[in-house]
Amino acid sequence: MSVSGEILTRQSSKLSPTKQSKEVDAILETREDSMDAQARAEEAEAVAILHRLNEQYIRAFVEADVPWYVENLSAAFTCSLADGRRIGKEEFLHMVAAGPGVTDVTNTVSCRAQVSTSSCIPARMFQG
Repeated sequence: MSVSGEILTRQSSKLSPTKQSKEVDAILETREDSMDAQARAEEAEAVAILHRLNEQYIRAFVEADVPWYVENLSAAFTCSLADGRRIGKEEFLHMVAAGPGVTDVTNTVSCRAQVSTSSCIPARMFQG
């Protein structure tokens, strides 16, 4: 039994059942609030990392920075092209090396959903 559990057990034996229930509820609520705050902080940190990676991803695209992609993309990376084709990492790296082929790139990421283990890195690319 944990220290807090032992203290709760000792304290609850001196309290009426109603007060015991209220004490337990208060402890659980405090613990849940603490866990919620920690989860929000962790999610905010993860979103900040995703924003930073997205900015680096777009910069690497515009500058044809193949070494950045080699270092940061997983071996299982796939890219969905505008025409619907999907290409793997190697073909994507060759495409990046050829240069961006666009004149204006605008980063338009909006994070409104929970962070998950996989992420899309959207950007709008306009040919000019």
